[in-house]
Amino acid sequence: MNKLKPCPFCGDEVHIQYESDVKAFSVWHKGTKCKFIEPFWINGDEAKSLNESYKVWNERVETTIVNNGTMNITL
Repeated sequence: MNKLKPCPFCGDEVHIQYESDVKAFSVWHKGTKCKFIEPFWINGDEAKSLNESYKVWNERVETTIVNNGTMNITL
């Protein structure tokens, strides 16, 4: 299984678990002070397994904030 990328907001380690009652994967921190509202949800239609949920979480655009406050996004 691949390693999870850290939270894109605070850089802390995240965890993923399957939530059978909602048929989705939840992504959450353990003991963090990050300001995002937990959990993030990965729809069961997007990921059918824990390995697939890792892949979905790890796929993200790369952003760079430059001095003038603009954001460069690389897809």
